[in-house]
Amino acid sequence: MGRRSPKPRPEGASQGRFAREGSGVLLWRLRRTQLGHLLSVSVLPSISLGIIPLGADRSTIWPTEGFFMFDDAEVTVELVSGHLTVTRPHEIGMYAGAFTDLAGLAVYGKSARTLIRSALAALDE
Repeated sequence: MGRRSPKPRPEGASQGRFAREGSGVLLWRLRRTQLGHLLSVSVLPSISLGIIPLGADRSTIWPTEGFFMFDDAEVTVELVSGHLTVTRPHEIGMYAGAFTDLAGLAVYGKSARTLIRSALAALDE
């Protein structure tokens, strides 16, 4: 079987870039950029950015898979094999409870920005 030609990108689309663990400089720039972006949006009045500190006691909270909540109508769960869309109200309630528990461990505002600045400083070490 021959190689397939790459699909043309839509006009105006940027070229995607992927980082490997071995490309330290690229990862360093990527992390700095992401942390800088979080720092800049954390002061916006429409954003509530919570960060769970590494030392937070999660002993009463079961580990959960990554999920996104879309109001009270839908939850998307990230699994190793793909995504799961949850729409049953009682299941959405379970994720809402997990979100509330995790949000209770997070720090916000000035404390969150302090954690971000600490992470940025750690990148420079």
